Amino acid sequence: MIILTIILIILAIILIIIFSLLFINLHIQINYKVKNTEINAIISIKILKLKIFNKRFNNKQTQNELSTSEEPEKNKTKTPLKDKINEIKPLIPLIKNSKKILINFLKIIRQSIKLNKFETHTSLGLYDYVDTVKIVGFLSMLNILPNLSKKVSITTEALFGEEILKSNGKISFKIRLFKPFLGLLKLISDKNIREIIKKIYQIKKENDGAKT
Repeated sequence: MIILTIILIILAIILIIIFSLLFINLHIQINYKVKNTEINAIISIKILKLKIFNKRFNNKQTQNELSTSEEPEKNKTKTPLKDKINEIKPLIPLIKNSKKILINFLKIIRQSIKLNKFETHTSLGLYDYVDTVKIVGFLSMLNILPNLSKKVSITTEALFGEEILKSNGKISFKIRLFKPFLGLLKLISDKNIREIIKKIYQIKKENDGAKT
């Protein structure tokens, strides 16, 4: 009896902690650098001042793995694009039927996010100087939009004599998970959404089975 009481108390404490976390802001910061197709990013998540997640992402290793395995892959039978389209076709009517609840969920996410800072600097160079000036000019205009928040900074730079895309920046925002959590519960209670999840899982399982 005493052991059962202790277990129930521990479970109650865990549930209280989890429930409390839903009302506390998560502080999320993403720092990124882009050079042509190479992307480096660091994502950190804090609760209050305690860092609970910090991870670096780099797609360069993935690209190297793809390049080294490209030759053997040529001998394998590739799945036609038509087959991929046929895989997702059954999902389209389900997504259409769930459009309203999906849009409402995205609205809840947007309303739960408070932007702290968004800074980005982009350097662009194309072989065509005219195209370079046009694109950089358009991006520069975004920074002087009348309704643009002071928390947003978009700067650009034109490079000539080489074709290159470089960008670096930082996105920092807060999100409170209580409303998204309730929205998620409502989302997965929808029959069509559950069917979508089921079909996606089946497609993934079939694809994983085909690879082995």
